[in-house]
Amino acid sequence: MRIVYMGNNQRGITCLEALANSNHELVYAIAQRGEGGWYESIDKKAKELGIPSSIEEKPNNKRNIKRIRHLKPDLIVMCGYSKIIGKELLNIPRYGCINLHASLLPYYRGAAPLNWALINGEKTIGLSIYNVDEGIDTGPILAQERIAVSKEQTIKDVLDKTLEIYPRMLIDVCDKIESRKIHPRIQNPNEGSYYTKRHPRDGIFNWDSMTDWQIHNQIRALTHPYPGAFFYYSRDKIYVWRSQLEERNFHGIPGRIAAVDNEGAVVIAKNRGLRIKLVQKEGDKERKAEEIFSIGQDLVVR
Repeated sequence: MRIVYMGNNQRGITCLEALANSNHELVYAIAQRGEGGWYESIDKKAKELGIPSSIEEKPNNKRNIKRIRHLKPDLIVMCGYSKIIGKELLNIPRYGCINLHASLLPYYRGAAPLNWALINGEKTIGLSIYNVDEGIDTGPILAQERIAVSKEQTIKDVLDKTLEIYPRMLIDVCDKIESRKIHPRIQNPNEGSYYTKRHPRDGIFNWDSMTDWQIHNQIRALTHPYPGAFFYYSRDKIYVWRSQLEERNFHGIPGRIAAVDNEGAVVIAKNRGLRIKLVQKEGDKERKAEEIFSIGQDLVVR
């Protein structure tokens, strides 16, 4: 099939490479401006692979629509591309447009599905590929795969797993679309759930109002490559990049440090102690928690 690819970030790069090495023909790649790290643009990789490409922040502009129509693609593939695709563009390929969404649709439609799933403490997350319609992640589902998540796995662990699974899923779906062996499953837009976009400021947590489980989930959901979970202590903004649920039962005043050893510092949350391991004061470098905190210290200003 002739495929126009619209992608961004490391998932977009990985799946672009997979398609480039498949039996399908990548006729054009549309990128977003990259921010480095996980959010690296696919533009550079497309050029390395010899695929014509451009950066389009407004994909529904007349120039881009004219270009895509001229290319006569069979399919548009979206992977990590966050811009909304209009009906005129969706109707160009004979097989429409497919998107890779990191949730078990119809649940966790919308933005940041993996982050939200970890924040909510889900034990199972999933990956979906679906036909794009004019709704928000509401199109017919073409393929899904489940992933078990342990209570200590971070967003980085989960993202790495998606990079293993999604390329295989994508090629399989494209092959089945071409051979007309695909069996779409219609979604009910009133079922499932929708989640809003997250901002770096949403990473704040409070020792005295959140349980150890809630804080731990926020930390592991927002650690690298994301902006990080944080709290304020006096005038300092302190990021916590790694934590661990504490096996021993520590109780007391929320925000007070109950223990410090070479494995971190145990801080009392609303219900019990949580071990924090890697922290960073804003403007400083990352440090082990035991290097900067001491027993009896209060991390809540009263």
